[in-house]
Amino acid sequence: RDSFLCSTVDLGKETTDVSAGFNPARNIGAACCSGFDLIVQTLQQGDWAFIMAMGTVVTKTLQAGESMLVDGDSLLCFEGSVEIDVRSVGNCAAMCCGGDGLFHTELHGPGKIWLQSLS
Repeated sequence: RDSFLCSTVDLGKETTDVSAGFNPARNIGAACCSGFDLIVQTLQQGDWAFIMAMGTVVTKTLQAGESMLVDGDSLLCFEGSVEIDVRSVGNCAAMCCGGDGLFHTELHGPGKIWLQSLS
């Protein structure tokens, strides 16, 4: 989500690696409709990472086989072990009149995710 600000490392350790990776979507539909770009920002190593978010940030650890349905805009970041998929919102009336769009983002564990309230 391009929200990396800075990070800290102990003396003598390697620096935080900020690089680009591919969207970890399960299929091409999820890659196109999950709300993420094809190329995503990745962070590796370091003790602390400071990232930009809006509102309250909530951390959730998904167990193996556990999934969570979220609004794609609320997903701040996630560990590399988390897989992304999409699920349609509902029928045509819900898609057109509900204000939620066509798809929600479905996250599959194991791994940790961070959500933001955007308020």
